[in-house]
Amino acid sequence: MDKKQLYDKIMESISEQIKNVLNEGAPLEILSDDIDKIDYIFDLDELLKNKKNDLEFLNRTPLKLIASGAGFGGPFMITEGKIKLLEKTPSRTYSIEEVTKFARPKLGLDYGWIKSIIFANGVETCVLTLNKFDNKDFIIEGMKAFGWSFAYEEKGDYDLYNLISLHFDPMFQDVINEEIKSCSTLHHWTPFYNYDNIMKNGLEPRSNNYQFSYPPKIHLIKGFATDDIIMHIGKELCDENKDPRNTRDYVLLDINVYDLLNKIDFFYDPRYEFGYYTKQHIDKQYIKKNKDYHF
Repeated sequence: MDKKQLYDKIMESISEQIKNVLNEGAPLEILSDDIDKIDYIFDLDELLKNKKNDLEFLNRTPLKLIASGAGFGGPFMITEGKIKLLEKTPSRTYSIEEVTKFARPKLGLDYGWIKSIIFANGVETCVLTLNKFDNKDFIIEGMKAFGWSFAYEEKGDYDLYNLISLHFDPMFQDVINEEIKSCSTLHHWTPFYNYDNIMKNGLEPRSNNYQFSYPPKIHLIKGFATDDIIMHIGKELCDENKDPRNTRDYVLLDINVYDLLNKIDFFYDPRYEFGYYTKQHIDKQYIKKNKDYHF
């Protein structure tokens, strides 16, 4: 098979995939031309170099994934012998029903299943169980197009059955600033080695922590949480912190919420009953030390 034959075969797969999406009545924004970033680049020469000389290659990674991707990420751009899968930023989080109907077939999850779980604060989360030999990273990226961000991979007996269980949180939620008005203060634990930088530059949203994988957020504790709950959360964070700078010395910070409500948006934390979060910077003028603690 030469490069032109490979190109024609890929284009045929892509066209068929888009046709299937349209027949299923997929939301129009999934096929939108609004493009924010390039997520994948596949080089035809590299594909040809690594293939076996048989048609079975076209049903395996990455060509199967390229064809599957057309449904959620489209369109494709082919320039200078390279195929670029272009993914627009989603404008909302799709319902579990929509994810089941549109995402599962487009991500090649014929043997996977999707379910809804309410973890904390009444926020719906998504759990996807799939064959452990599926391309996990591709699927995580694909779920982003439907407004779901990867939280963590559940550990357990799944490996015995060649399965993995991936948990996702909604990227879009209702703003809850009205509810937070009843709290004058929120709390935030930080390792002591971060304290000076925070007091100088404020709190910046982080892309992950040692327990979960998230888009950039600042995690906060509800002001009315009891001391026992606040200390339990702090100890849990400390225990999970594998940074070599962790001396188990932490600082509890107080955030003056009232003055922030007209400046940034707050949301429920899907994973902690006593948690809120924001995706925006909190300036140092709204932060003060509550106490130091050694766990």
